Amino acid sequence: MPKRIPTQHEYQRFHRATDRRVRNMFHKWGNGAMETEALREKFTTLLGDRHAFAGYLGRRRGGDGDPYDDHDTRFGQLAAESQEPYLDAFFADLEGGRYVDPATGLVNMGRIYDRAGMYVDRMRGSANEAFAGALDPTDLVEWHQSSTESCPDCDQHATDSPFQAQDLPSYPGDGHTSCVTNCKCYLVHQVSGRRSFTDVGG
Repeated sequence: MPKRIPTQHEYQRFHRATDRRVRNMFHKWGNGAMETEALREKFTTLLGDRHAFAGYLGRRRGGDGDPYDDHDTRFGQLAAESQEPYLDAFFADLEGGRYVDPATGLVNMGRIYDRAGMYVDRMRGSANEAFAGALDPTDLVEWHQSSTESCPDCDQHATDSPFQAQDLPSYPGDGHTSCVTNCKCYLVHQVSGRRSFTDVGG
């Protein structure tokens, strides 16, 4: 566990490691080495673990230096549970042959990796939620845009900021803006200047 404030680079390494594990799981499924039910179970467990660690990184980034504990684990479990309706649809599509090319009978693993990757990207939303949760609820937080590519929701959040930490309308990358998990924005604690994690390309 990191003993200092996690850097953006450290978050990016965490993201890449998670993405590799997810791709490996789905690769095994695509090769017939893993049944769909087993894939869902392993993927769901991984999501809970990784959301928990993302939250831990985020709250440390926000200034909460307490060691990893059961609250982080529960935070991750709740985040994973919130994804269940989307997972239901994803796995129904996998079993229903949505990603099978009717002309060749081959599975388009690229499209599957892209969709699975959205769940990895969603972990930044958990990190940024925990970042805000580590602040005093009445502290002012600015919503910053780090890209020319933006969506109307993020434009509005940036215009309306600053917000009190307890009143943020959503968290960058949590999927609640129209750019979904592709959000390029980040939060800035107005007093300290600490900023949350931006997207993995930033």
